[in-house]
Amino acid sequence: MATLRTYVFAFSMIFFSAGNAFAQNQSEQNEVVCDTIYKNYKIRLIKIAEDEYNEDVPNTIFSFQKLINGKYVEVFKDSIYSKSQYVMFEDFNKDNVKDILVSHTSDTRSNEMYYLYLLDVKNNSLKKVKRFTEIKNPRFIRKYGIIESYVVSGTNWLTFYKLEKDTIREFEVIVTDKQDSPNSFDKVTRKRFKKY
Repeated sequence: MATLRTYVFAFSMIFFSAGNAFAQNQSEQNEVVCDTIYKNYKIRLIKIAEDEYNEDVPNTIFSFQKLINGKYVEVFKDSIYSKSQYVMFEDFNKDNVKDILVSHTSDTRSNEMYYLYLLDVKNNSLKKVKRFTEIKNPRFIRKYGIIESYVVSGTNWLTFYKLEKDTIREFEVIVTDKQDSPNSFDKVTRKRFKKY
């Protein structure tokens, strides 16, 4: 009888452990079906490590998949560090196709950093933009073809970048926000980039 109890106990522990592992794996995947943005594509973010704050060590697999013959097939995969596994879509290269932003991390002032992947629908491919995680709170200014980085700190400031193929170029322009008039800040920005 003691042996039967031992087996029942061991079986219940294995079953309980397997159930916990299954539940844990279920919560560590984030899936975004992109049909409203790109027909027949989806994004999977799969957590592969505990969420320790070391942005140099990947904790997530980013997988971009296309629906082919009723089955999703991976067309791009990357190992990244993503604190919140948040995904956004915005065109950053003026090709009228929304590109993919995946959250990287944020700093103490909630300045957000992202990975940027440029989508090439014709060639069914993605291209990761190098050094994009250096840009805080990125916003694409379509009129000038530049990326603005508005950094919240003791003194708020702007820096500007331009996308060049699969990397970014930083302009040697820093504008501090005195917060006395929002219009004066915009005027300075427009004046600086008329020549580009």
